[in-house]
Amino acid sequence: MKSFIEKYILSRELPLNIRIVNIVYLVGIFMSFTSLVFNLINGNHLSHQLSIAISILVLVLLLYFTNMKQAYTFAVYFTLIVFCDLLFPVLFFTTGGDMSSMEVYFIFSIAIVFMIADGIMLKVLLPLHLTVIALTYIVFYYYPMTEFPYYGLMRSANQFFALITVGISIGIIFLFQHKLYNEEKAESDDRMRMLETNSKLQQFTNRMSEKLLDARVGEFRSVIKETIHDLSQITDSPAAFLWRNHMYDGELYSEPYFEYSYGEEITIESHPESRLKYDSNDEFHKLLFNRSPFVTMVRAFNDEDRLRYNSKTKVALLSPIYIRDYFWGFIGLESEKDEMDKIKEFKAILQSIGLILSSAIERHDIMVNLIKAEDLALKNSKAKSEFLANMSHEIRTPMNAIIGMSNLAKKTENYEKKDEYLEKIIDASDYLLGTINDILDMSKIEAGKFSLSKTHFSFRSIMQKVMEVMQFKADEKSQKLKFSIADDIPDDLYGDDQRLGQVLNNLISNAEKFTGVKGRINVNCELLRIIENRDCDHDSAPANHANSRHAEIRISVKDTGIGITDEQISRLFQSFEQAESSTNRNFGGTGLGLAISKSIVEMMNGSIHVSSTLGEGSVFAFTIVLEISDRDTSAAGADSEFYKPYLEQGVFKNKVIMVVDDIDVNREIAEAILEDTEAVVELVESGHEALTLVTANPDHYDAILMDVQMPGMDGFETTSMIRLLDGKVKTLPIIAMTANAFQEDKEKAIMAGMNDHISKPIDVDDMLSKLYEHIID
Repeated sequence: MKSFIEKYILSRELPLNIRIVNIVYLVGIFMSFTSLVFNLINGNHLSHQLSIAISILVLVLLLYFTNMKQAYTFAVYFTLIVFCDLLFPVLFFTTGGDMSSMEVYFIFSIAIVFMIADGIMLKVLLPLHLTVIALTYIVFYYYPMTEFPYYGLMRSANQFFALITVGISIGIIFLFQHKLYNEEKAESDDRMRMLETNSKLQQFTNRMSEKLLDARVGEFRSVIKETIHDLSQITDSPAAFLWRNHMYDGELYSEPYFEYSYGEEITIESHPESRLKYDSNDEFHKLLFNRSPFVTMVRAFNDEDRLRYNSKTKVALLSPIYIRDYFWGFIGLESEKDEMDKIKEFKAILQSIGLILSSAIERHDIMVNLIKAEDLALKNSKAKSEFLANMSHEIRTPMNAIIGMSNLAKKTENYEKKDEYLEKIIDASDYLLGTINDILDMSKIEAGKFSLSKTHFSFRSIMQKVMEVMQFKADEKSQKLKFSIADDIPDDLYGDDQRLGQVLNNLISNAEKFTGVKGRINVNCELLRIIENRDCDHDSAPANHANSRHAEIRISVKDTGIGITDEQISRLFQSFEQAESSTNRNFGGTGLGLAISKSIVEMMNGSIHVSSTLGEGSVFAFTIVLEISDRDTSAAGADSEFYKPYLEQGVFKNKVIMVVDDIDVNREIAEAILEDTEAVVELVESGHEALTLVTANPDHYDAILMDVQMPGMDGFETTSMIRLLDGKVKTLPIIAMTANAFQEDKEKAIMAGMNDHISKPIDVDDMLSKLYEHIID
């Protein structure tokens, strides 16, 4: 009976009016059962007993159907109409018309109508109920039931039990009302607490949003910590947490960014084992990917996810955090009780906090990236400023020597002195040209225009040339320079010999620069392996090289110099940087040599490395892969490749070469270079003049050296106009002679109709060899 009352009368899951209806049904069942007992004792007619039994059965069925959700509304009004109005006369007559007990029931039924009905239904049912009661009394007045045997005894007993029944019913109602009062008071208190909590949460949300969105980069994590801690306190949750996602080995994992759980602060640093992997097939993880907050029972998690929660936790409220379309992580609360309804109240607030966190995290990441970008920009700006200062020093120093020695040479009458001054001018010019070439090479590398030109060359001859040049500098500091070349290295190779020499010159020059007097420098060359049938670059390789053999060679330069720290090594091959900025002032140099060397080596399918001990010396080593040449050198002789026919006296005798340049000194230099070739040189200072002369006598010239940048008609336009003329001039060799030395400048010259390209300052060998190729060959 206790469980029955708790389920159908005291349960808060049922609406209030249904619980009152259930009380009415219970009272009716009890009273009908009482009447049935007295009719059985009195031996009344079987029809009376049967009617009461049917009444009990009907009331039990009504009690059952009343508590079905779809029958709630029907049950309320059915009870008022059937029980209070239609059943009243039946109960009245079966009890022998007991006036005293029916008067109590009359008051009781009126109270029920007022308790259950309201509005229009109260206005209809109350008059109906009063009319039924009045008619019942009138009928009983004309048709009394006093002819029953033992009527007096039955009436007394019925009055007694009727009073007990009504008393019990009224007692139940009073108890129910007391229970209802307590429940409503508890609900009211809960609502007040919730309102207070929501107010606190709203204030908390506003306060935290301001703090999170205004937090500096260094303060952000501490503000997150404060947010999660306060969230746990305000919601009265034993734990609040913020987890973030990371990719590890191509898999998505979740780990605690910060968690306040049962008084303990948890992060991935303090609990590295708490990192968990997402499973796309897991229902819990699917809910997180839906972007909406949800409440779930912890027991619904899989074993791995359950480890993330305290053993006491039963319910969790989670809200995913997305930054744009990226699933960053999630925020959540825990509860030790199965308080689904209570924790659901925090869904909206938690979602709001999640959105604020999303904005704050995105802002924080942007600020971090801006700071990094600013630091990098400042670092690059500082490096480039130092680089420009170094460049100014490196350019002004040889320029000072050139200008100073030129003035001294002009003033002196002593020819030996003049020769000495001119030698120093040449040395300073070579140094200045090397600096400019480094700058140009670095510019080409950064623009992606740097390329290698391949030719057949002798590996040992290149090493011999480098040794001769470097030995002279080593002798000035009494340094021992030693070259060691393994016998098994193939001598005849195919590649860019000039760039290989440039790398060697850079490394050995650095070794000599940073090695003191009487120091030692060892250059060691060894063969690592022969690579058979390696595919070469067919666009740049000569014909029939499809099935080529390659040699992987390692060259190391070891010195006994000042050495380098590990931190300096990390910056050694970067553009615009040296190991230490002070080395520029102490030792000179552009700081670009190693960066250029690294690019050259990598373009030769190799790599460069350095190892060093501070104060003891360094080892720079690089590997390159070069194709083994398959040419036949037996007929040409050992020195045939280095024979230069264009240097012979009178090589261009009686050949007419036009030099077109708007700068007088450039025309004079070209004329002086061609003097020993015995060529007929015509000097022209503009494109218009050159076009006029060629148009007047198109078959007269054997070659034209054409400057590109000239006022009026430039070299490109002049060449294009010349190519439109008829006769021999269509194939007349026209060679660009310009300071524009990038690959695209060479390509532009070819597209304009020129045959070749010479860069300024003019290299004598380069100029004469190209003229020889186009005039003689």
